[in-house]
Amino acid sequence: MSKLFFRIVVALFVVFSFVTPIRAAYIPSSGDLIKGSLSAVYYVTADGKRLAFPNEATYFSWYKDFSGVKTIADNDLAALHLSALVTLRPGLSPVQVASDPVKIYAIADGGLLRWIQNETIASGIFGADWAKKIIVIPDAFYSSYKSGDPITALGLYWKTNEMNGANSIANDLAPKTLTNPISPPVVSSGGGGGGGAGTSGSNSGSTDQTPSAPAPSSDGLPPVAINCTPGSAHTYDVGPGKAYASVGAVPWSDLGAGDTVRIFWRPDPYREQILISGVGTASDPIRVCGVPGSNGQLPVLSGQDAFAGPNLHFTSYLPNQEQAMIAIERGDGQSYYYKPAYITIEGLAVSGANQYNQHTRTDGTVVPWGDSASSIAVVGGDHITVRGCTLSDSGMGFFTLSKDEVEATLVRDVLLEGNNIFGNGTVGSWLEHNVYTQTLGVTVQFNRFGRLRDGSLGANLKDRSAGTVVRYNYIEGTARLIDLVDAQEHIQHALADPRYRETFVYGNVLLSGPNDAERLVHYGGDTEGFEQDFRKGTLYFYNNTVVASANQADYWYTSVVDASTNDEHVDMRNNVIVALGTTQLLMLSRAGQLNLGVNWITAGYANARPDFTGTVTGGTDVITGTDPKLDVNLRPLPGSPVIDKSEALAPEAVTTNPVLYEYADPDNGKIRNVVGSAMDLGAFESL
Repeated sequence: MSKLFFRIVVALFVVFSFVTPIRAAYIPSSGDLIKGSLSAVYYVTADGKRLAFPNEATYFSWYKDFSGVKTIADNDLAALHLSALVTLRPGLSPVQVASDPVKIYAIADGGLLRWIQNETIASGIFGADWAKKIIVIPDAFYSSYKSGDPITALGLYWKTNEMNGANSIANDLAPKTLTNPISPPVVSSGGGGGGGAGTSGSNSGSTDQTPSAPAPSSDGLPPVAINCTPGSAHTYDVGPGKAYASVGAVPWSDLGAGDTVRIFWRPDPYREQILISGVGTASDPIRVCGVPGSNGQLPVLSGQDAFAGPNLHFTSYLPNQEQAMIAIERGDGQSYYYKPAYITIEGLAVSGANQYNQHTRTDGTVVPWGDSASSIAVVGGDHITVRGCTLSDSGMGFFTLSKDEVEATLVRDVLLEGNNIFGNGTVGSWLEHNVYTQTLGVTVQFNRFGRLRDGSLGANLKDRSAGTVVRYNYIEGTARLIDLVDAQEHIQHALADPRYRETFVYGNVLLSGPNDAERLVHYGGDTEGFEQDFRKGTLYFYNNTVVASANQADYWYTSVVDASTNDEHVDMRNNVIVALGTTQLLMLSRAGQLNLGVNWITAGYANARPDFTGTVTGGTDVITGTDPKLDVNLRPLPGSPVIDKSEALAPEAVTTNPVLYEYADPDNGKIRNVVGSAMDLGAFESL
């Protein structure tokens, strides 16, 4: 096979097997895949020409299999002009040219090669394992590509935007309207990956093409929207009048790349658990999504009196069934070294997995949920996306657990975007939170975080990760708004990851009322006796809008950031920090190294407590006053002292996390268009 394949490559052929001949005269049709008596396969263009696939890598960047290939007569094939080669699909992976292994490129539409100038950018675009994803372009095919502008910073190339914009070869060949790359266009609506002829199918018999909003980008391009269209492989439709009347009837353990489970809204909640243990791919993830009702109602999965159906193959340890309504982890019969990957959950309302409710296990026993049960939990998994969901009334809304034991017990690359998360936690407990993440690489963006359950003492977002980015969220209330601490159970991998030393919190709205947080953001660690494992890096805290409303009767001090030790650094700039009550507003608490750049801060603030042992640099450019002149939505009004005042970000932030967007209510985001000579301070740009 390999010898024949590489001979055919030289002749611009691709090897295929068992294609049924078509003996009738062939009429060219745009998008057809064709071949003659030899093995080379071609793509038919809109003007009746043919393009050749130069190798397997190129073909499989566009198509999953060969089922769409037609065999035609050689004279019909010869009648079609051979005009060029097909190029690799944009956004799929980084590439190299065989004779120049030093440079790494990303492919833009139309076969445009854009040089990625450093590994940090490559990691930000394609993930920490970008080097394993490289496709090599043989020198013989290099002339089919064009040279584009280099990618000098994140934000200048949007992987998912490129893939969705080229969801077919026809779209990739179509002329494009040029846009400013720093403000990429909104992704147009389209299918969820694949894009190749002969790749879609359904075992449900459904022909429903439910309209959807524009598909969101996993790279962070708003608006966030649900794309619950049929999958590129199998589609399982669940709901009244559908092929599957219940969630439990879906063959969950059989799900693979390109499979989609669509759960349709109904008036009553689905009271059934879900276990996902399959492996998707970057272009064809496993998707579980909700099809909303006529008024936009999300389908509800409720933990109250829920049960685990017969198609959920949990491991034999029964308490595992008490950890989540939707669990992502290995199942029964899968190796300890097996790990689920590339799974997307979107457009569902998941609630009720809490100790006050009970559920039925697979063995028929009825038990309460655990204290830390979650709406959605990931226990070992890679490339997990949770988008556009409502997560409420559970022990935790969203939870991930990484352990150092083996690769399969780690969680890598999590995206949590556009969700409404509130009302979780356990009364009287500090251990349950709205969101609790322990991953290697996590981005939390465009979410609305409401208050926890009344009486709960947890944090809104507790994070023990390396590679943490918290941006463009609306976060309100609780004992800690953001708690960024040591990695504990996966500390060996976290310490080996340079991203553990850099944490980015920017573009957020942080609101703390009376009796909420005394220290809004905690950075460093909380495992007593293991201070050597604390983050001991830099928290980049910029372009946030912070409002603290406590009075001295509530807390004498309110600290914006609480650094655990003097080895924790905080770079604080371009924020709007407002104290509405009488509490003494502090930038730090007792420890830490603070670089205080340009910020608007309510007059009368102090850098830290009287017993502060750290150091503060800067502060001379702070703007103070009693009124930042913001509207009810915290956007600067005309004449506001925060307009056009932002300074340059730290180099690390400019390279990897520039401010490109802003939060848009509810649970969404939009491009932040700078309207003056500089960006405004805070999370929003003036209109």
